[in-house]
Amino acid sequence: MPASLLNRRIGSTLVSAIGLGTAYYGASEPDKQRFKVLDAAYEEGCTLWDTADVCSDSEEFIGRWCALPVDLHSLVNSDQFQVPAYRKA
Repeated sequence: MPASLLNRRIGSTLVSAIGLGTAYYGASEPDKQRFKVLDAAYEEGCTLWDTADVCSDSEEFIGRWCALPVDLHSLVNSDQFQVPAYRKA
């Protein structure tokens, strides 16, 4: 994987300074086409990917990509979740 993007540290983990947001990313397109975007981002050194369970099928899609024969040692997936708002009575 070429390291063409700048990197930053989050704690002790080194990640790309630019992340890939996958919210609502092309769920209507075939996986083969969608994999090309993930492949290209990873090849350019983008190792920080952002997703959430409320964003279409992005988590399952990235899981399918991760099941392919790729080196995942440098990939960091940032996930989001929703917590109901707390209101003081």
